[in-house]
Amino acid sequence: VYALDLDSGCMRWSFKAAAEVRSAITVRRATDGDNATAFFGDIRGMVYAIDATDGSLVWQTQAGDHPAVTLTGSPRLYNERLYVPLSSSEWASAADPSYPCCTFRGAVVAMDVHTGAIEWTTYSIPEAPAPTGELNSEGAQRFHPAGAPIWNSPTIDVQRGLLCVGTGEAYTSPAADTSDSVLAMDLETGEVVW
Repeated sequence: VYALDLDSGCMRWSFKAAAEVRSAITVRRATDGDNATAFFGDIRGMVYAIDATDGSLVWQTQAGDHPAVTLTGSPRLYNERLYVPLSSSEWASAADPSYPCCTFRGAVVAMDVHTGAIEWTTYSIPEAPAPTGELNSEGAQRFHPAGAPIWNSPTIDVQRGLLCVGTGEAYTSPAADTSDSVLAMDLETGEVVW
């Protein structure tokens, strides 16, 4: 991640993340006693907060525990909380016939902007994946339900107190009702409203 001078285009500072950064940068303005902070995520699911004045690391937090978690949608900042959408690359893992498919569920993670502490996680599929009892042609266990990744940046509806996201495809069949959908969550609790 680079900070460029607006007048000259020269680099002011750079920050090297542990993995590829695909999300846009979300910036929190400076407040009394705090410098401006830049937030972003990497392809391995790590969320970073860096000091926007010098590029130094403030905190970093792993947003999800699935081995294929990735961040493609930009984090959304609202009211001292960072809302991070979780996607995955498990669709690529599933190309291997010996891979036990699939166990990832999309999610939104709410983080404290000062510490990176996770305040709540809401999955796009409420039910945890479980073995179906079926094996594929290579003998790998099948799981269900899975998928509904969240690729996009959340939208905040301040008036209604909602966070809205779009979900992607199901990774297993039959598809979960919440795949290829729009979900609205309570901003404070993460509870799915509709």
